[in-house]
Amino acid sequence: MSRIVRGPVSAGQTITATDLNNTYSDYNQPGALNADNTRDQAFDLPHFTNVQIIKNSAVDILGNIGMLHVAPLTTFSSDAASPPGLHPVQNSAATQTVLSFGTGGWSFVAGDCLRVWWNLSVNPIFVGEPPNAGGVMGRYTIANDAAGTIVLTDGFHCWLAYLQWDITSNALSNFVAVPGQMDPATNIASSGKDGFYVQNLNAGTTFSPWAANSSGFGYNGTMPAGNNGAVDEHYWYAPYGMYVTPFIAPVTVFGVRVVIAGLLHPFHLPGGNQENLLVYDYAIGGATPAIEYKGGRISAVQMRVS
Repeated sequence: MSRIVRGPVSAGQTITATDLNNTYSDYNQPGALNADNTRDQAFDLPHFTNVQIIKNSAVDILGNIGMLHVAPLTTFSSDAASPPGLHPVQNSAATQTVLSFGTGGWSFVAGDCLRVWWNLSVNPIFVGEPPNAGGVMGRYTIANDAAGTIVLTDGFHCWLAYLQWDITSNALSNFVAVPGQMDPATNIASSGKDGFYVQNLNAGTTFSPWAANSSGFGYNGTMPAGNNGAVDEHYWYAPYGMYVTPFIAPVTVFGVRVVIAGLLHPFHLPGGNQENLLVYDYAIGGATPAIEYKGGRISAVQMRVS
């Protein structure tokens, strides 16, 4: 903070009544404190009105409790040409692991926001050579220098996990996608495919099912064929997601959950607004790709924005 500097009295200095009366006049600071005479370190919470930024908070387990990768849950990708059901993350007793906001839920008003964080230990698994099956999306055959052909994959397949909430009751039996996130649709526009608009995946997290590589060759992405390449497992790793949404009108939220969809691949609409999609790749079902998961955490806060 600013300082008042006053030198010592010198020998022989004349002292008058005026000097004495004005000695401490520079300490007189009428009006409010300002930036010239104080710093933010001079204040503490007791100086201010007690208005909390965090109105509510909650945390819970996703999947199974425990550090070891035992008794994982498994959800298989679809292998039929119809929109498959979503898989809610659950424990080994097939009970959904939902983050509940209590009997009365959390009451949001205009100016509030909901923030959610989650993570989950997953292990994508497969049998055979999944991206090399006939008709699989992202599979390309191109000519090589030896007048033959080589098969490549773009490696863009993914699983999708995203948030749903229940704003109906504390029975937590009516989950729908949170704002900004869509649930699967059938025959999106003129694509003839089932899936999601990428622009409507605000609560979505994607994770890779495998890694395609070429060992000892310059053809990165080479499909498995003899010693030319391999599809590698990722083994256990931990994807995570974060979501935030503001409120412009009162809404009561009773709980949130994470659901998993897949297996998906990017697709680009050829007409209209040429939107980007994530669509189900039904041709890959013969390779039985699946996703194992063990446990994770989900947490949420209700924040006062204004």
